[in-house]
Amino acid sequence: MPRQLGTRDTTGVAAPAIDNSGENPFGNGFWVARFFAPQLPRVPFSIYRMAIKGPPSSQLRMYLDSRHVTGTPRASINQWGQEQIEVEPGQIVIFYWNTALTPAPSVTMWLQERE
Repeated sequence: MPRQLGTRDTTGVAAPAIDNSGENPFGNGFWVARFFAPQLPRVPFSIYRMAIKGPPSSQLRMYLDSRHVTGTPRASINQWGQEQIEVEPGQIVIFYWNTALTPAPSVTMWLQERE
């Protein structure tokens, strides 16, 4: 059985912020949350569950570095647990929203070491 690595959420250093970097596929001035390598396990791991909460009527796209992984047209409240998302040490996990409306979005990821 894979070893559980706990949760990571968008409080503290991964707190969502309005992004004007030009990287958000929805455009500038929208919410983004980034989980950088220091915030993530230093071993290959899987995201096996996520809970997402965002502004009403928002959409979401998730990236690993610059690679689109998944998304949802209903990011106001949603969860993910269908397939595990495999992440390598050093990759950045990024969540882009299509809005700047409040409240600020949040993400919680459940992680486990890959077998």
